[in-house]
Amino acid sequence: MYLAKLTVSNFRKLQKAELSFQPGLNVLVGANNVGKTAVVDALRALLAGHEEPYPRLDIDDVHHPKGGAPSGDITFQYIFSGLEPDDEADFLAALKPGTSGTLEAHITIRYSEPDKSGRLRVKRWCGDHEDVGLTTDMMDNLRGVYLPPLRDASQSLKPSRTSQLARLLQLLADDAGRDGINVALKKLDDDLKTHQPIVNTQAAITTRHGAMLGAQLAQALEVGLSASDFQRLSSRLSLLVDTFEIEQNGLGFNNLIFMAVVLSELAKNPEATYRGLIVEEPEAHLHPQLQAVLLRHLESIQAAKGDKPVQIFVTSHSPNFASIADLDCLACLVDTGTAVETFFQRRLHRQRWL
Repeated sequence: MYLAKLTVSNFRKLQKAELSFQPGLNVLVGANNVGKTAVVDALRALLAGHEEPYPRLDIDDVHHPKGGAPSGDITFQYIFSGLEPDDEADFLAALKPGTSGTLEAHITIRYSEPDKSGRLRVKRWCGDHEDVGLTTDMMDNLRGVYLPPLRDASQSLKPSRTSQLARLLQLLADDAGRDGINVALKKLDDDLKTHQPIVNTQAAITTRHGAMLGAQLAQALEVGLSASDFQRLSSRLSLLVDTFEIEQNGLGFNNLIFMAVVLSELAKNPEATYRGLIVEEPEAHLHPQLQAVLLRHLESIQAAKGDKPVQIFVTSHSPNFASIADLDCLACLVDTGTAVETFFQRRLHRQRWL
């Protein structure tokens, strides 16, 4: 299952834009202020919600023709193709016949009716009927991760309960693995408590604490590992790079490491029906040679055995990144002066040879 088509109407620079996508990598290029981030936010309006809130839009996000008033409601229309039988069951209410005779999942989001603060109300539905709402189960089956521009990869990789590294560890651990780690942690904790520095530290704190509060109020204190079980350990894990802390590593390589963790978590996640990764400016902090390395990996990621398919959306300002990308994955937004149009490189490429 992959997002085959996105139609954006009345949103910022885009009065109407229709974008066709393919499974795997899709690279969106264009000049500054042409609408690339608007396309990204249209994708996030459906695919966010797991690690981040959905975008909140207000009256200023409605498209204003030059010299004119706002042109209507903001609408995003999504068409998913390549559905497996299980996918069709998960999105039964959204199914419609496609042009090739197969079934497609159609989802629409509309932003309208601003409140007193100017914030637009959002409505999500399936198929052609607004009364067939997008259910919570459907939204949970649409798994997306967004990597913003100017991201701080080292901050995102720091130990925490919700870090991508913690999610990946929890995803790849079965019950036996969790139990094994818990046993190993308890054994290590018990062994540490026999060492004299730990014994002396606990004795000093306990003595002072008892003298401070007395026998009736003093609490039982014990010095030991804070990550004493699998759940706590997963929130405290960190990555070392060539024996150095991640903060001491270069920004470009940290971005590549973070993408590796995110892609691993997406590709190994069996719970979602659809998995998407949205990356703004993946070339940030990367030398052109590393840009080429990253692009080749993103183009070949679907070939990995045992992984779930991940559809990737990239916006880029890098002429190097765009020039070495396969023509079939490229789309370009062009401001014609009267409207922003979507120009597909693959169509031009094919026409040259016809």
